[in-house]
Amino acid sequence: MKVSEKLRAIFKHEDPYAQAAFQDLFAIGCYLHATGQQDAGLKTCATALRGAHSGQQAERSILKHLPGNERECFEAAWPHSELKMLLKVMS
Repeated sequence: MKVSEKLRAIFKHEDPYAQAAFQDLFAIGCYLHATGQQDAGLKTCATALRGAHSGQQAERSILKHLPGNERECFEAAWPHSELKMLLKVMS
């Protein structure tokens, strides 16, 4: 399963507000990681994944994939459109 598919499955939540919060938090983590704040980025992404009950194996797999793939992971999280401006900084 691709990372994008994993993330969409993980962030699918009964409560749409919780789902949006986890997606946005994960995307912000990707941004932080891409802009040189690796520790903060990993911690933020991990918090989003744990909050969404991703499971340890999925969490490890996604966080291992993150370095060098921050943009892909950011987009796969489907954050609010207001956060997509951060993609310009990541380019």
